[in-house]
Amino acid sequence: MSKNTRRDFIKQAAIGTAALMAYPTARVLGANERVRLGIVGVGLRGQELLTQTLTLF
Repeated sequence: MSKNTRRDFIKQAAIGTAALMAYPTARVLGANERVRLGIVGVGLRGQELLTQTLTLF
């Protein structure tokens, strides 16, 4: 069984991050291309807001 050290973990994390940053994305979306809505804890007020939002679209 190999013994993992904190130094090895940080080294592997840095290599993984560098690999992800080097990988080019196919297309970057602009800020206004897609509208998203997230509601956390939808109670009665949240359901009303969701209904109002859906009527706009």
